[in-house]
Amino acid sequence: MHGGLCPLLLFNLPIESRGSCQSYVRFSRIRTRSGSPFTSSFFTFCGNRWTVPRKGSNPLAGYPPLIVVVDALDECSEADTIEFFLRALVHRAETVLGGYTSIRFILVSRPEPHIMNVINQSSAHCFVMELHRDVPRSVVMNDIRIHVEAGLQEMCTRRAWDTEWYTRDDIDFIVSGSEVLFIYASTALKYLQGALGNPKKRLQLIRDARNSDRSTMARPLEILYATILINLGRPDSLESFEVNDLRRILFILTFLLSPLRIADIANILELEIDEVRECLISLSSIALIPSRNDEHFQPVQILHVSFTDFLLSTSQHLPRHWKLDIKYHHRQLMGRCIRILVAELKEHILGHKINRRTHIDDVPIHLISSSIPPTLLYAARHWITHMRMSFPSPDDLLSSWEDDPTLPVFVNNFILRWLECLAWTKSLASVTRELQHPETLKILQVLVLSLLPG
Repeated sequence: MHGGLCPLLLFNLPIESRGSCQSYVRFSRIRTRSGSPFTSSFFTFCGNRWTVPRKGSNPLAGYPPLIVVVDALDECSEADTIEFFLRALVHRAETVLGGYTSIRFILVSRPEPHIMNVINQSSAHCFVMELHRDVPRSVVMNDIRIHVEAGLQEMCTRRAWDTEWYTRDDIDFIVSGSEVLFIYASTALKYLQGALGNPKKRLQLIRDARNSDRSTMARPLEILYATILINLGRPDSLESFEVNDLRRILFILTFLLSPLRIADIANILELEIDEVRECLISLSSIALIPSRNDEHFQPVQILHVSFTDFLLSTSQHLPRHWKLDIKYHHRQLMGRCIRILVAELKEHILGHKINRRTHIDDVPIHLISSSIPPTLLYAARHWITHMRMSFPSPDDLLSSWEDDPTLPVFVNNFILRWLECLAWTKSLASVTRELQHPETLKILQVLVLSLLPG
């Protein structure tokens, strides 16, 4: 390998089990277009050293490279930020040390156009490997089997369950449902692990759901997601306000534009933190939910974008009572963001000792974070995006003012404070990009014209 950016398109491969590490060892037995060996392994995270033979007068010959793995690149929320990141990597690969570098980048992603365009336009030496095209199905399925077996064994050890509750046929069932997708196996294991008692009943629920849908040719991952949602509760067992609150939490979990802690989610939704926590724990098979000891500093994050895709789909397996009106929820969240801004934005938000002449690098980070809490920062950064995703047309925005007049109050009285908040948190660039979106410009044009006298 001659050095440079080495993107590798694979899949979301959990690295917490022994099986998943071994799969990367097998994937390392590949060759680049130039014929030089490209060897990579997640064992490097355990201290293994990786040596790559180099040709020519390479000043770094003999030095093991540093491997940087970027997982789930396509799941970052802002496409232009991903492109900026990729172009920075490509530029580094094209220019540093005449093409020789001791750093290797492995990018794990779906082949989205905004990602592939940057890679295909690069003159850096890139090798792209696609899961369905370049990796034998038998290799992938064998790795998934190793992952499932290791996960079930670890589950039994951690929860003091014996191994009699599952059989070899159960392992085959989970592996066959994966269809070369590690996310299915990982989600199934997390769903089983979340059982209060013996997980055999949950495993049977997954079996029954798949067996009852054989005629529809539905993908097993869809059926698994539907089973998890059904586990939240059926409408006849919940009050209407409980269904509504659960929908709001489900929307926040899957469509929030940047991760927030449990307490911040409760604040935005104006719900009790215990209620939010209990609901999120029920969804721990499709999201990373921090423990009580960690929830004060760790955010909640969705595990895989395929769950979001499922909620947006027209799949007949999506439970009717958990179908979300996406525009409605964006509109509700935009309104909440505006109310937070009006209530919490203040003049001299960092204190009277800090003014607009103060250079941002001279301001202590702890002062900014304590003066601008996460919910205020989220509202400042994302209310415009939620506004754009809320309304089919700009005129719909104006009609909504009759129900909630907070937006014109914000526009008339709080714009300068909002800009100051963005400046102190270095958020102006990302908000500027959103302002340049064509749909946002249309809405803002109507908004400004409505505020002009006469």
